[in-house]
Amino acid sequence: MLDFSLAMHELARERLGALMQRVRPAVANFKGAGWSEGLARFDAVLTNQAVHELQHKRHALSLHRSVRSLLTGHGRYLVCDHHVGADGMTNEALYMTVAERQRCLEKAGFSVTMLLKLRGLVLHRGIAS
Repeated sequence: MLDFSLAMHELARERLGALMQRVRPAVANFKGAGWSEGLARFDAVLTNQAVHELQHKRHALSLHRSVRSLLTGHGRYLVCDHHVGADGMTNEALYMTVAERQRCLEKAGFSVTMLLKLRGLVLHRGIAS
C-alpha cells in the first residue's frame, strides 16, 4: 500500500482492520525522483483516484513507466481515475480524456483495455508488453 499521505494510510488502517496484517504500508511521492527504488516486483498494481494527485496530467507518463518497471513479465496494472469530458471533470490540465489515458498507458509499455466507465470515473487495465 503506497501513498504520499499519512492520513490516507491511517484511513486504510481503520477500514482494513485485521486485514492490515497482510499489508505493508509505504510512504512515497509519485512525483519525486526514485520513488519506486527499493520496492519489490509485483504481479499487479492497482491505483484508484491517485493519478490526478500528481497535480498535472503531464506527470502521468512518468508514473506509468515507473509502475511498468515494477511489474513482472506480463503483470497487470489497473488504473481508475476521473476523466475529462462528457459526464466527467472539466479541468483539462489535471484530468485526461479516456483516449488520452489509453495512449499514455500504451506509451508507457502497456496493452490497454478500458474495463468500465461510470459516473465520471474510468477503469483501464494495462498488461505489461
